[in-house]
Amino acid sequence: MKKKIILLLLLLILAIPIVSAADQVIINSEEWQDIYNGIVYAKMHNLHVKFLKDYRSGVKLLKQLDTSKKDILLIESLENPVTSNYESNLKQQSFNVEKLKEDSTNINLELLKRTDVDKVIVLDDSFGHNAISVGSYGVASKSFPIFANRKNINQVKKQIDDKGIILYGK
Repeated sequence: MKKKIILLLLLLILAIPIVSAADQVIINSEEWQDIYNGIVYAKMHNLHVKFLKDYRSGVKLLKQLDTSKKDILLIESLENPVTSNYESNLKQQSFNVEKLKEDSTNINLELLKRTDVDKVIVLDDSFGHNAISVGSYGVASKSFPIFANRKNINQVKKQIDDKGIILYGK
């Protein structure tokens, strides 16, 4: 089920493109929220994006990366990376790697900081279908999706104070 949600997210978001320091984004996480955030961020910055599904896909990806685009933003789950030491593998292939390794909430907020938007879409992170519903709209309208819940609401509030807010979901 998780892989189906990831595939659906990818298909929906890849359909709509929208410029950044990195040339490529690679996502090393088993968390659907990290994959979703990485894809949205990449699409809003018109960057190529790939995510690891398992160890084998990580090895295969190293051979498929565009070697003319040396700067990579590696988004890696703090708790659940797909594979370990992927940053080292990329560096061995002569890529310049900036690693963003946080929990899902902080990855989401950090990617918002790196994205020049005037609006955010605040939604609950417990249901993937809410995220699917707003992904393409967010990219098209340059409104970054932000996941809010009881644990992170104060952190989210501080970061979105100066932005237009669209609330989605419960």
